[in-house]
Amino acid sequence: RVDREVQLLENRKVTMVQWRIPNILELKRDTAKGKYIVSPIFSFGGLHPVVFHFYPKGDEYAEEGFCSLYMHLPEKCSPVKRTLFAGKYKIGPKEATDTANMGESEMCVLGNIIPKGKDFVIVGAEDIEVSGEYVEEGQTFLA
Repeated sequence: RVDREVQLLENRKVTMVQWRIPNILELKRDTAKGKYIVSPIFSFGGLHPVVFHFYPKGDEYAEEGFCSLYMHLPEKCSPVKRTLFAGKYKIGPKEATDTANMGESEMCVLGNIIPKGKDFVIVGAEDIEVSGEYVEEGQTFLA
């Protein structure tokens, strides 16, 4: 619990989070459409837990070849303004909550974001702004 509180304080002013996904060629080959991988849990702006869901072959709504990226926020959190990115492709800024605008079904064509001769991709969110306040377990975290 103490470690988590320290993490919340240290990550309070974070405006960008990126996730390096290794072995992307294997994931692209072996992950079925509609299936995702989950990032490690992270925090920013007093919000915890936050995770990314990355669909190498896209979610059920994505066109063939597209990957999907979603950022899942804690329940009942304040709105978060953010821009999602996958490699050099960016979508946003958009305001997201725990139930709306969580991600992009057609983020980009996966093959376009794998660096030449490499086996990883980098996805994430930038220009992150948390508005209002967030209440968790009786504690208030001002944003």
